[in-house]
Amino acid sequence: GQDCKPWDRQYHVRLVSTNKTHENLCGGSLVNHQWILTAAHCWTTMFADIGVNPGPNTSQEITDIRVFSPDHDIMLVKLKNLTPYPYIALPKCLPCAPCLKRSIRVRDTCRNINQHFIHLGKLLMYISGKIYAVVSGGHPSFAFAKPCYFVRVCPYIKWIRSTIKNKP
Repeated sequence: GQDCKPWDRQYHVRLVSTNKTHENLCGGSLVNHQWILTAAHCWTTMFADIGVNPGPNTSQEITDIRVFSPDHDIMLVKLKNLTPYPYIALPKCLPCAPCLKRSIRVRDTCRNINQHFIHLGKLLMYISGKIYAVVSGGHPSFAFAKPCYFVRVCPYIKWIRSTIKNKP
Protein backbone atom coordinates (compact mmCIF):
# COMPACT_ATOMS: atom_id res chain seq x y z
CA GLY A 1 0.00 0.00 0.00
CA GLN A 2 0.89 3.63 0.14
CA ASP A 3 0.28 6.45 2.57
CA CYS A 4 -2.81 8.55 2.00
CA LYS A 5 -2.57 12.26 1.46
CA PRO A 6 -4.64 14.51 3.79
CA TRP A 7 -7.28 14.95 1.05
CA ASP A 8 -7.52 11.23 0.13
CA ARG A 9 -10.61 9.27 1.12
CA GLN A 10 -12.07 11.89 3.43
CA TYR A 11 -15.36 9.99 3.33
CA HIS A 12 -13.83 7.31 5.60
CA VAL A 13 -15.37 7.30 9.07
CA ARG A 14 -14.27 5.56 12.26
CA LEU A 15 -17.12 4.43 14.52
CA VAL A 16 -16.05 4.45 18.16
CA SER A 17 -17.86 3.10 21.23
CA THR A 18 -19.03 5.59 23.82
CA ASN A 19 -17.92 3.45 26.74
CA LYS A 20 -14.84 4.45 28.73
CA THR A 21 -12.44 2.56 26.44
CA HIS A 22 -13.43 4.46 23.27
CA GLU A 23 -12.50 1.37 21.28
CA ASN A 24 -12.73 1.38 17.50
CA LEU A 25 -15.81 -0.56 16.47
CA CYS A 26 -15.97 -0.35 12.71
CA GLY A 27 -15.35 1.79 9.71
CA GLY A 28 -17.93 3.39 7.52
CA SER A 29 -18.35 5.68 4.54
CA LEU A 30 -20.13 9.02 4.31
CA VAL A 31 -22.85 8.67 1.67
CA ASN A 32 -24.02 12.25 2.09
CA HIS A 33 -23.17 15.10 4.46
CA GLN A 34 -25.06 13.51 7.37
CA TRP A 35 -25.37 9.73 6.82
CA ILE A 36 -22.79 6.93 7.17
CA LEU A 37 -23.10 3.50 5.55
CA THR A 38 -21.62 0.65 7.61
CA ALA A 39 -22.25 -2.94 8.72
CA ALA A 40 -25.17 -3.66 11.07
CA HIS A 41 -23.05 -5.90 13.30
CA CYS A 42 -21.36 -2.66 14.44
CA TRP A 43 -24.56 -1.51 16.14
CA THR A 44 -24.02 -0.24 19.67
CA THR A 45 -23.89 3.14 21.40
CA MET A 46 -21.22 5.02 19.47
CA PHE A 47 -19.98 8.24 17.99
CA ALA A 48 -18.26 8.92 14.68
CA ASP A 49 -14.83 10.32 13.92
CA ILE A 50 -15.09 12.07 10.55
CA GLY A 51 -12.11 12.76 8.31
CA VAL A 52 -9.89 10.11 9.92
CA ASN A 53 -7.80 9.13 6.93
CA PRO A 54 -5.04 10.05 7.43
CA GLY A 55 -5.16 13.01 9.77
CA PRO A 56 -7.06 15.07 12.30
CA ASN A 57 -10.70 14.28 12.74
CA THR A 58 -13.92 15.71 14.06
CA SER A 59 -16.03 13.65 16.48
CA GLN A 60 -19.80 13.71 16.12
CA GLU A 61 -22.69 12.21 17.99
CA ILE A 62 -24.87 9.64 16.24
CA THR A 63 -28.55 10.63 16.43
CA ASP A 64 -30.27 7.89 14.43
CA ILE A 65 -29.54 4.30 13.42
CA ARG A 66 -31.41 2.52 10.63
CA VAL A 67 -30.83 -1.22 10.16
CA PHE A 68 -32.28 -2.71 6.98
CA SER A 69 -33.28 -5.95 8.73
CA PRO A 70 -31.78 -8.10 11.50
CA ASP A 71 -30.90 -10.68 8.84
CA HIS A 72 -28.88 -8.24 6.71
CA ASP A 73 -25.53 -6.83 7.79
CA ILE A 74 -26.01 -3.27 6.56
CA MET A 75 -27.07 -0.08 8.35
CA LEU A 76 -27.11 3.67 8.08
CA VAL A 77 -26.19 5.95 10.98
CA LYS A 78 -27.08 9.63 11.08
CA LEU A 79 -24.76 12.33 12.38
CA LYS A 80 -26.10 15.03 14.67
CA ASN A 81 -24.74 17.76 12.38
CA LEU A 82 -23.93 18.12 8.71
CA THR A 83 -20.26 17.60 7.91
CA PRO A 84 -18.26 19.56 5.33
CA TYR A 85 -16.27 16.47 4.33
CA PRO A 86 -16.84 15.02 0.86
CA TYR A 87 -18.87 11.84 0.61
CA ILE A 88 -18.61 8.84 -1.68
CA ALA A 89 -21.08 8.37 -4.51
CA LEU A 90 -23.62 5.57 -4.55
CA PRO A 91 -23.55 3.36 -7.65
CA LYS A 92 -26.25 3.32 -10.31
CA CYS A 93 -26.44 -0.46 -9.78
CA LEU A 94 -26.67 -1.60 -13.35
CA PRO A 95 -27.15 -5.37 -13.76
CA CYS A 96 -23.49 -5.81 -14.72
CA ALA A 97 -21.85 -3.31 -12.39
CA PRO A 98 -18.16 -2.78 -13.21
CA CYS A 99 -16.94 -4.12 -9.88
CA LEU A 100 -18.71 -7.41 -10.38
CA LYS A 101 -16.78 -8.10 -13.58
CA ARG A 102 -13.54 -8.16 -11.62
CA SER A 103 -12.00 -11.25 -10.05
CA ILE A 104 -14.64 -11.81 -7.39
CA ARG A 105 -15.67 -15.24 -6.22
CA VAL A 106 -19.42 -14.84 -5.93
CA ARG A 107 -22.16 -16.87 -4.28
CA ASP A 108 -21.80 -19.90 -6.55
CA THR A 109 -18.28 -20.58 -5.30
CA CYS A 110 -18.78 -19.64 -1.65
CA ARG A 111 -20.70 -21.93 0.65
CA ASN A 112 -23.16 -20.50 3.18
CA ILE A 113 -23.23 -17.10 1.50
CA ASN A 114 -26.37 -15.61 0.04
CA GLN A 115 -26.91 -13.43 -3.01
CA HIS A 116 -26.31 -10.23 -1.05
CA PHE A 117 -22.71 -11.13 -0.15
CA ILE A 118 -19.49 -11.24 -2.11
CA HIS A 119 -16.26 -12.90 -1.03
CA LEU A 120 -13.12 -11.02 -1.92
CA GLY A 121 -9.39 -11.37 -1.81
CA LYS A 122 -7.37 -8.20 -2.45
CA LEU A 123 -10.12 -5.98 -3.87
CA LEU A 124 -11.37 -2.65 -2.66
CA MET A 125 -15.04 -2.12 -1.89
CA TYR A 126 -15.19 1.03 -3.98
CA ILE A 127 -14.34 1.48 -7.64
CA SER A 128 -14.15 4.69 -9.65
CA GLY A 129 -15.29 6.78 -6.69
CA LYS A 130 -18.44 4.74 -5.99
CA ILE A 131 -19.13 2.40 -3.08
CA TYR A 132 -20.26 -1.11 -4.01
CA ALA A 133 -19.93 -3.07 -0.76
CA VAL A 134 -19.69 -2.85 3.03
CA VAL A 135 -17.21 -5.00 4.99
CA SER A 136 -19.19 -7.72 6.76
CA GLY A 137 -16.79 -10.44 7.84
CA GLY A 138 -13.17 -11.44 8.06
CA HIS A 139 -10.55 -10.27 10.51
CA PRO A 140 -10.19 -6.45 10.50
CA SER A 141 -6.40 -6.73 10.65
CA PHE A 142 -6.43 -8.47 7.29
CA ALA A 143 -8.73 -6.11 5.40
CA PHE A 144 -7.84 -6.21 1.71
CA ALA A 145 -4.81 -8.45 2.38
CA LYS A 146 -6.64 -11.73 3.03
CA PRO A 147 -10.12 -12.90 2.04
CA CYS A 148 -13.05 -11.21 3.73
CA TYR A 149 -16.79 -10.84 3.14
CA PHE A 150 -18.64 -7.79 1.91
CA VAL A 151 -22.35 -6.98 1.71
CA ARG A 152 -23.32 -5.78 -1.76
CA VAL A 153 -24.75 -2.25 -1.75
CA CYS A 154 -26.90 -2.62 -4.88
CA PRO A 155 -29.67 -4.81 -3.38
CA TYR A 156 -30.20 -2.08 -0.76
CA ILE A 157 -29.81 1.00 -2.94
CA LYS A 158 -33.52 1.98 -2.89
CA TRP A 159 -33.60 1.70 0.91
CA ILE A 160 -30.36 3.71 1.23
CA ARG A 161 -31.54 6.49 -1.07
CA SER A 162 -34.97 6.64 0.57
CA THR A 163 -33.52 6.75 4.09
CA ILE A 164 -30.95 9.46 3.48
CA LYS A 165 -33.40 11.55 1.46
CA ASN A 166 -36.48 11.33 3.68
CA LYS A 167 -35.06 11.55 7.19
CA PRO A 168 -34.42 15.15 8.27
